[in-house]
Amino acid sequence: RNWASQDTTTEIAKFDLGRQDDPVQLAAVGSVGGAVLNAFAMDEHAGTFRIVTQEGFGALQNTDLYVLVQDGPRLEVVGTLEDLAPRERLYSVRFEQERAFVVTFGPTGNGWFDPLFTIDLTDPAAPRLAGELEIPGFANYLHMVDQNHLIGLGRDADVVTGWAEEPQVLLYDVTDFERPQLQGGMSFGGRFDWSPAFGDHHAISYFAEDGIFAVPL
Repeated sequence: RNWASQDTTTEIAKFDLGRQDDPVQLAAVGSVGGAVLNAFAMDEHAGTFRIVTQEGFGALQNTDLYVLVQDGPRLEVVGTLEDLAPRERLYSVRFEQERAFVVTFGPTGNGWFDPLFTIDLTDPAAPRLAGELEIPGFANYLHMVDQNHLIGLGRDADVVTGWAEEPQVLLYDVTDFERPQLQGGMSFGGRFDWSPAFGDHHAISYFAEDGIFAVPL
């Protein structure tokens, strides 16, 4: 990837690890537009490879979702959802079987907001934007609590200027996939406080049996 270019390409290589004579072999290659955010922006499910990328900067940036399948030595794009949230920066992605959750942040007609997008991947050839929830701030990390709830960890933000404020944890209810709701949330610390969890999910601990979400600050 070339972060300095408005025309960025991500190359993808698939390896076969199941051979006894030669345990690692290149199986297929492919490419998509844009740069991948992190490991959570990629996922394999039911023979398909899904990836969310971002291309460009500022007013020219856009977020795209691609679905690829192997066809001989090539990974071919069979489905796309392009130009998701133009002009907004991609902050986090989470795949959950035939669903995807994407968070961007940037200026809209009403100010600076964090849209949580819900995306239906039931048909790999036709990814569909199902729902959208706009709230102040942004989430750097999304964590599935159960089938219908996920946690967003990030920061609150000034809706007028877009300046980041104090850290916050949000609980999303996606029971109605086309109408995601904010079930609750809280801010903690101050606007200059920082957590390694913003960039490294290994700094987060979630204890499902106790309902505890632990983040260092």
